Amino acid sequence: MSAEVLEVACAVLFDAEGRLLCAQRGKGMDNPGKWEFPGGKLEAGESAAECIVREMREETGMELRAVEVGPGFRSPHSSGRVLCLIPVICEVLTGEPVAREHMSLRWCAQGELEGLDWVEADLPVLDWVLGRMKP
Repeated sequence: MSAEVLEVACAVLFDAEGRLLCAQRGKGMDNPGKWEFPGGKLEAGESAAECIVREMREETGMELRAVEVGPGFRSPHSSGRVLCLIPVICEVLTGEPVAREHMSLRWCAQGELEGLDWVEADLPVLDWVLGRMKP
């Protein structure tokens, strides 16, 4: 029997200077203090694009538009399920990010990204994003 899959959408969001929005997990979360792409679990019948717009509104107060949905990256989850992390490239419609659920949010230049202590499940997404960025 295969493990249940937990689908999670994560925002790939750049500011006008080309910096990427990164989120530091809070004390009440798994992997506290580690960095990730902000996002959350897909609800029943919800697409990754719909999920990320909703989650980012709830978590950061920003209104976004999903531009492109990337491939799902699978990894083991602490619950025994399989995590499928789906990156969604977004653009900001309105608002500045406010850390409502995370310890902090930070815009990071390309050279800063690899120096952060990332959640292991986000590393394949980071590699995918870095492969798409211009040096």
